Amino acid sequence: MAIFLGSLIFGLITARELGPFGKGVLGVLAGAFSMLVTILSLRFERAVMFFCATKPQQVAQTVSSALYVGVAMLFFIPLYWCLPPGVTKYIFGGVSGEFIVAAFLFLPNTYLLLVLSALLAGQRRYERRLTILITAHVVRVLIAVVGLIILNYSLQQFIVLFGVSELVLYLIMFVTLVHHNAWSLRFDWNHLKEMVRYSAAGFLSIPSELVLANLFLFVLSVNQGSYDAGLFVVAIMMTNTLAYFANAIKVVILPYAASTSEIDESRVLRVLIGVELLMAIALVLLGRFLIVLLYGTQFEGSFLPAVLLIPGALSATVCSVLSASIQGRGRPGLASVATFLGSVCAVGLAFPMIFSYGINGAAVASTISNVISAVVAIVIYMRMTGRPIRPMLVIQPVDVHDTRAALVALWRDGDRPTRDNPTVR
Repeated sequence: MAIFLGSLIFGLITARELGPFGKGVLGVLAGAFSMLVTILSLRFERAVMFFCATKPQQVAQTVSSALYVGVAMLFFIPLYWCLPPGVTKYIFGGVSGEFIVAAFLFLPNTYLLLVLSALLAGQRRYERRLTILITAHVVRVLIAVVGLIILNYSLQQFIVLFGVSELVLYLIMFVTLVHHNAWSLRFDWNHLKEMVRYSAAGFLSIPSELVLANLFLFVLSVNQGSYDAGLFVVAIMMTNTLAYFANAIKVVILPYAASTSEIDESRVLRVLIGVELLMAIALVLLGRFLIVLLYGTQFEGSFLPAVLLIPGALSATVCSVLSASIQGRGRPGLASVATFLGSVCAVGLAFPMIFSYGINGAAVASTISNVISAVVAIVIYMRMTGRPIRPMLVIQPVDVHDTRAALVALWRDGDRPTRDNPTVR
């Protein structure tokens, strides 16, 4: 819950202080650098999580490999000035160069936080992972308060302050973790090759997930401008609250599937869907009031897109949980098929829907693409495990109790699942 509140407060401050235009620029930049990290590292944080779960005695080599990949990734920065303007326009959603250059520290920051989170999740040290994530969100809120409210920084100045502060924080966290565990970091070429092979096996999922996560926002930003992109960012933030508990659970699914394969995904999904349906009803009934209350009347246009994104958010939960389970069973390539087919649909829908219907077209196209990904993930999971679909999606009477317990845990503990949490058994 602390992480959710931190994200909410940070989003609220940046939206109110920067307005739709500034919020759009910040959202597109965050998405662009997240996209670059994913492509340049081959989604290496998943390999970190998998190898920590399957080879706990070689954690030092895993961390060392992650560092080498991170350093190699930094060579992209000077390449930015060699890219044609048309390419950078679409990579960074039409955002001007002054903001892009100011945000280059987002590249190592994004990678470091992903590796730290994956490392601790792979070791099933969820309380330490929670501590790191809470600290990161608290610092973000403090940066927003100091930079935007107290010092009244411009957007460009705030981006620089944000990048420098997060880089210092994550480096301190990383060094502290290495020192605390007394890891002897050394280069192991064979271990690195194994991790790269694992990452490369799921390469198909990388462009696919990026398309599903970023294409609609980027095309909207290029076609309609940063103002509409800002409205869409807030709509996404509202619907992302539905998947909050799912994001906490799926980082447990992969390590468990990698080490024991004794997970009842059907029960997990039923509880998650129960929680998200209740939250979706609340969003539909109270969403407009909450958006105006939290973000101001300037963001009232975010409400309808948020409602249109709800079915896609529910579908994304199903796809993410099942894909994490398939990947944890050592089949990253197979796990990528669902998102790949969803991304093909997204490419086919994004441009005509956004050019014709603007922000609402982006929301509908996103929902259709995520529904297709979920259907494909269900089919693959059923064929792989031999389990029927009905127990996965049809809520049982016993799930009412589990849903209530999950909501209580969500409110009290944030994303702190443990080995004893009945929803991850």
